[in-house]
Amino acid sequence: MTTRFGATDVHYPPSGGGHAALVVSDEPGFGSIIGQHTTWLDTVADYAPGRFYQRELPALAAVLAEADPLDVLRWLRRVDRLARAAPPVSGDEQMI
Repeated sequence: MTTRFGATDVHYPPSGGGHAALVVSDEPGFGSIIGQHTTWLDTVADYAPGRFYQRELPALAAVLAEADPLDVLRWLRRVDRLARAAPPVSGDEQMI
């Protein structure tokens, strides 16, 4: 069975809401993309330090619900890395 790797992030435009993105690969370096998912949330909580569960978690859960189960998930701090499907740079990722 193939290991499924996911990388995800959420963008919060100044106008409000949140756009969550997920790319899925069968390689840890994301050399080939086997799935892409996005979802939009009309409302998100305001940013509050230490309150990941209020702002980021609902958006991540929404986009993850659109994909088959993953074996490894990376949460990226920069959504532009998802668009390029590049592996995260050390310090720009957190394993979840």
